[in-house]
Amino acid sequence: MSTSRTIPVTPSGASVVTFTVRVEGEVVQRSINITSAVVTRQLSRIARLHLVLLDGSAAASDFPASNEDLFIPGKNLELWGGLDTQESLLFRGIIIKHSIRIREKGSPVL
Repeated sequence: MSTSRTIPVTPSGASVVTFTVRVEGEVVQRSINITSAVVTRQLSRIARLHLVLLDGSAAASDFPASNEDLFIPGKNLELWGGLDTQESLLFRGIIIKHSIRIREKGSPVL
């Protein structure tokens, strides 16, 4: 019986899901905590992307990602995603809304 207790880092054949968000062609920094990205496509409707970011502190009234000019409505936005480093374009559109929502429990989201 083997007594090895090593856990493999990457099982054979496993891949890592990656994504990249670009605004006006520039990659959004990894320091901005994007918690979800949902692309919705429906027949006879315009496709949309809903991004949720954890941003700042409600107690300090400080929202760094929201205070930047990065997510201003009217800017072009792209979502790229794939496995490992082979990403393809999933969504391209224009930012039409920017809002801050403060949840009862947890961090404020953008």
